[in-house]
Amino acid sequence: MTGLWPFQEERMMLTRTAFRTHQAVVLQSPTGSGKTQMGSYGAKSASEKGNDVIWLAHRRELLEGTGNTFSKTGIPHSLMMGGCHHNPRLRVTLASVGTLANRLEKTRPPRLLIVDECHHSTASQYDKIIRWVEANGGKALGLTATPWRLSGEGLDDHYDHMVLGPPVAWLIANGYLSDYRAYAPSAPDLSEVHTLAGDYVKNEIDQVMKGKAIVADCVSQWRRYAPGKRTIGFAVSVEHSQMMVEAFLRAGIPAAHIDAGTQSHIRRQHILNFATGHLQVLWNCDLFSEGFDLSAVAGRDVPIECAIQARPTKSLTLHLQQIGRALRRKPYPAILLDLCGNLARLGLPDHPHEWTLAGRPKKGRGGKSEEAAPLTRKCQSCDVMFPIVLLSCPHCGAAQVSGGGGGRKVEEVAAELREIDREQARRERLKEQAGAKTLEELIELGKAKGYKSPEKWASHVFTARLQKQNRAG
Repeated sequence: MTGLWPFQEERMMLTRTAFRTHQAVVLQSPTGSGKTQMGSYGAKSASEKGNDVIWLAHRRELLEGTGNTFSKTGIPHSLMMGGCHHNPRLRVTLASVGTLANRLEKTRPPRLLIVDECHHSTASQYDKIIRWVEANGGKALGLTATPWRLSGEGLDDHYDHMVLGPPVAWLIANGYLSDYRAYAPSAPDLSEVHTLAGDYVKNEIDQVMKGKAIVADCVSQWRRYAPGKRTIGFAVSVEHSQMMVEAFLRAGIPAAHIDAGTQSHIRRQHILNFATGHLQVLWNCDLFSEGFDLSAVAGRDVPIECAIQARPTKSLTLHLQQIGRALRRKPYPAILLDLCGNLARLGLPDHPHEWTLAGRPKKGRGGKSEEAAPLTRKCQSCDVMFPIVLLSCPHCGAAQVSGGGGGRKVEEVAAELREIDREQARRERLKEQAGAKTLEELIELGKAKGYKSPEKWASHVFTARLQKQNRAG
């Protein structure tokens, strides 16, 4: 018994097979689907065969959470990061990127390097470590939900194969991730905000999102849609995050802020207070956007119940990493509260994506990544959000004028939230299913979607089609 779910065992089997012919493999799987558990299984298997393993991460919280998982699964390990004494006699090391990069000459090269949040692999210190491992005959396993850098840059310079995890929709349908209810506001006016390296200029969106109307509205909308829910908030800057905390505290809601500069003992105390319910809302700036597992850090099952997006972005990677924090498995829906238009701009969490090691398609001139077309639009008559491919509103039937439906300024009207029509998103997936005309095409679609029994699913769909045709005939 491995302790892994069936789909996790299958992905680990595919990963082991890939390592027979490849030196560096990415294991992609959505946020909350258990990449740490899968990676820890790989680390345990390798170390029990007498191989050295290094698990690499860039934040203390990530290493502490992984360390708790290793301890629970009986993996002896040592920490290599500031303030910790490293024991080189142990086969498994959890190392921070900066510390390991400065100690390569004094460190025994591992047989297996596991890179947590490996979409950072193109950064200089990661690059240095990965090339050091490979030069010494080791292999690299990258773990990520989103195998692109925030800019859309791919990972094909560092990895030569990718094993894909099941889609978010499948994980929700099969109970491995929680369902969700998504609410989106009339987006703030970002028309004057510039773009740099594929995303909004940070200091410009910071000024927009620190507007008094937006800050105050966040509290009222949280009270309306997620009162009492254990909530994490994503802010643009430290100052913005602190402003949000002050607004919640004034309203009598226990809240706190942490960021990478917060002293480690204060960060840990806030996280523990958040886990025990002494804090209801925990705001952060660039800290919880990836890899944060509250349950692993707290050492108990503590699901995040709501995620507030107050950090506008054009980065699909950042968007999915943030909203994915709330989708970890629990028996009730998560609340996604979008105050900055990201859901309209980048889509729902279970929208399908075609991940490749090459990253987003490039434009011919300038080498910049193409920006994806918006996935949803707002009805010009009733403000309901729905897929942009529809030419009329599914709620009120109003025809949509091309190019219309832009967001109203928050300063002009209160941010009236609308629950996103997920039934329409499901209809889009059915359209893809309808495109598979033959039984063979349906089987291939089922495999691509990660269905447990694609042949059985395809046979069911195909039989239903034939029965419908016979009734019609």
